[in-house]
Amino acid sequence: MKSRASPGPRFFAVLVLALALASAAACTQSPEVKKQKAVERAEAYLKDGKANEAVIELRNALQIDKDYVPALRALGRAYAAKSWYADAARELGRAQTLMPDSLEIAGELGRVQPNRATASWRRRPETRWDCTCGPFRG
Repeated sequence: MKSRASPGPRFFAVLVLALALASAAACTQSPEVKKQKAVERAEAYLKDGKANEAVIELRNALQIDKDYVPALRALGRAYAAKSWYADAARELGRAQTLMPDSLEIAGELGRVQPNRATASWRRRPETRWDCTCGPFRG
């Protein structure tokens, strides 16, 4: 009977080389593809109601290209979903600056602006005036 020999060093070298090539191929996606995939994942998260995860993906896309309008628009929607209207208006404003003729961006920005005003009003603490001391919070 012939005994099975353990795999030799040549087998392990080929295996390591194959794994290295596979991981190198996965890491060499173009920046364009990476940011598009990040926005696609973020849109899926937004549909599932996962705004926090969407924000992370969109920030990753904007690290690749800070002026990527689809990521800015989606980030504005994600912030609006979290009721962060000032942040949503900022990102949608950046997107509108980059694409001033886009009616979709203008519409999204118009929907966020009224919420921004009412949200900041609600966050202010009640201030009353006392004639002897000045303003106090009560």
